[in-house]
Amino acid sequence: MKTMKALIVFLCFSLLIQLNAAQAQDQLFIVFLNTNPDREQLDEDKVSALQKGHLENIQRLYDKGELLLAGPFNGGGGVFVLKAGDLESARELLSSDPAISANRFRIETMPMQIDKGMICTQEEPYDMILFNFIHFTPVNLQGESHWSAKEAYDDREDVVFAFSYDDAHFVEVLNGESDAESYADQHPLIQDKSYSYEIRPWLSTNKTFCNDKSKKLNY
Repeated sequence: MKTMKALIVFLCFSLLIQLNAAQAQDQLFIVFLNTNPDREQLDEDKVSALQKGHLENIQRLYDKGELLLAGPFNGGGGVFVLKAGDLESARELLSSDPAISANRFRIETMPMQIDKGMICTQEEPYDMILFNFIHFTPVNLQGESHWSAKEAYDDREDVVFAFSYDDAHFVEVLNGESDAESYADQHPLIQDKSYSYEIRPWLSTNKTFCNDKSKKLNY
């Protein structure tokens, strides 16, 4: 009997280790949903049905802890942040979205690294608010491929979130009241002409980002 109990304890312990290892392997992926200019022209009812399914799938993935963030750009398209074991798994999650399956978007999916800020829980009530989404793209790298701005971020309260991907690309999200163009123009990597930038108005909730670790999502 003692041997059987010891075996059960060992198996449970081994399973726990395996589960923790699997969780530790989860990565974050940034997904750019770019409006597909060649998308099929559909009637209003079909577009509404796809949009409804798109939003329902976002909620489903969020409830499962696989989608951490979603928000649209003014003018079309948007971004997701997914949590998955690998790139293939992240792409499989996207395949459950009816709007993506219908080729309404051209998708870019890459592993990402958060440089500032936390993605937080979305308890209601909340409001949708405007942010400035500044996408920095390398054009003529002379030295460091990515300006590590953590100390500078500490002095910029309007930078609420920042992440990098593909080693050299990075994004800074500023609050909607900020002078995003002046900020970007004064950025060291814009000043030395190593990078270009694009600013896009982006919508998310007023609770998407926070500084309270108790509200941070599990990632």
